[in-house]
Amino acid sequence: MNPINDQPLFFSVKHIISPIKTKLIYGIRFKDLDYFLYKTFGLNDCEQLDSNSKLDPEIFNMMCEVITEIEKEYNRTPPLEFINMDVFNILVNAKNPRYEEHGMD
Repeated sequence: MNPINDQPLFFSVKHIISPIKTKLIYGIRFKDLDYFLYKTFGLNDCEQLDSNSKLDPEIFNMMCEVITEIEKEYNRTPPLEFINMDVFNILVNAKNPRYEEHGMD
């Protein structure tokens, strides 16, 4: 068992832009690089807009799923001041479901 693989991967949202009513662009910080994800609000349909190397598909899908889950929870564009706490909680609970069961969140 590789202890690095047992640790959750974290990313942070630096900004959210709404260029049109149903689409959002998320500025994401991951491993010292800035990425831009373009998606439809509430749908898991992300596209990577930046010129960085393509994110690993598993990591990219995880990011999109987490952001979509947060959007659905708020039913609107998530407030930037809370989104990173939500990202953290979702990722920690996904790797360690007992964390939430024992009221540690």
